[in-house]
Amino acid sequence: MKEKRPLVWLSAVYPLLSVSSPLLRDWQIHHIGLADRPAKGPKHRNFPEARVGVFDLSSVEVDQLAHLPDWLGTLPVKEWVAVLIPQQIQNAEICGLINRYCKDYHSLPLDDDRLHAILGHLWGMCELQSKAFSDKPGCYHNFALEGESPAIQDVRGLLQKFALTEEPVLVYGENGTGKEAAARFIHQHSPRYNKPLIVVNCAALPRALT
Repeated sequence: MKEKRPLVWLSAVYPLLSVSSPLLRDWQIHHIGLADRPAKGPKHRNFPEARVGVFDLSSVEVDQLAHLPDWLGTLPVKEWVAVLIPQQIQNAEICGLINRYCKDYHSLPLDDDRLHAILGHLWGMCELQSKAFSDKPGCYHNFALEGESPAIQDVRGLLQKFALTEEPVLVYGENGTGKEAAARFIHQHSPRYNKPLIVVNCAALPRALT
């Protein structure tokens, strides 16, 4: 039997899907409710390999909109697909959230087959990207930002916010403090994650090129 892939479903209410839906057949849905404010740092650890998620705006109340960026920055999801009612496309704040965090959006009534197809595509692209640009096994950069201490959670949360900006990001510090690891983390969580990251050792450049 084929193992189901984990799918994060962020919404105010539990998703109502038909028993024949391909989403129930091929995905293990982990529902995250919007009733409470998100915990600081990656609290939800029961789906560590979740690469994709559904961001269901159709049942979101107006007073919950302010907390949505915190949720989207906290959950360990690489690619989001938004679901909304057609009238919400006129809301500038909602359009901004979708444009900033999501790779695609779907209007209700939900087409399960279409949503299933785009989620599968995004999952495959995430898997391809991780293979194409992964570091050598055991490399320091692979685990420098792992851990559940408050300090490392704060660092990850800050870097995730930087990753969403279009502006240049300057990372500085003493030797050995993890500047390159931070830069790689930002790249991996940015819209340019599927592009190569070019590392240049400026100290090794010939004087004639500086």
